[in-house]
Amino acid sequence: MSHLPQFLQLNLGVFDKPPFAQQYVHNCLEACLQRLLAHGAWVGQADLPVMGRSASSQSLLRLLLIEAEEPVAAAVARGVRRAGWSVLRAATAAEALQLKAQFAPHVVLMALDLPDMDGEALVACLAQQGDCGIIALSGRGEAGGLNALAGGAHDYLMKPMVMREVMARVEAVQSRLTAASERARSCAA
Repeated sequence: MSHLPQFLQLNLGVFDKPPFAQQYVHNCLEACLQRLLAHGAWVGQADLPVMGRSASSQSLLRLLLIEAEEPVAAAVARGVRRAGWSVLRAATAAEALQLKAQFAPHVVLMALDLPDMDGEALVACLAQQGDCGIIALSGRGEAGGLNALAGGAHDYLMKPMVMREVMARVEAVQSRLTAASERARSCAA
């Protein structure tokens, strides 16, 4: 899946180049866009369209990935994007709180081992805000995941993870939250 703006997506299809060249250009453009997103230089970054989605379904689901380990973060972000979600990554709790306020994610997928704050304390902080789903990634064994659940996380996964399971849990949490929100609205009406 791609997070390129619509005009770039349409223009990529008109190249008189072999498919591998088109893919190379596509990858370069997407890498540049991701650098812009990482530095907050793109306005409306959460509403970028995804290739393959119609113009009417451009409201992307947004995920904030909080992971200090670069290789893990890159692999997870790539998988999340392939599943059609918009994703931003934070490496620290401080950066995560700032991005969360700007990005308004539907789901936060977060490691419990962070360099500047205990992950379980961050889970409790995010849960108190109550405006997104929280999935903890625990490298601390089952106890870390259970503590995250007790602190307000909606789910947890043990590291190392399988990407299909990560996305299944992300989508399950989002689905439960959406259903609960719709029930609350119908009861209020």
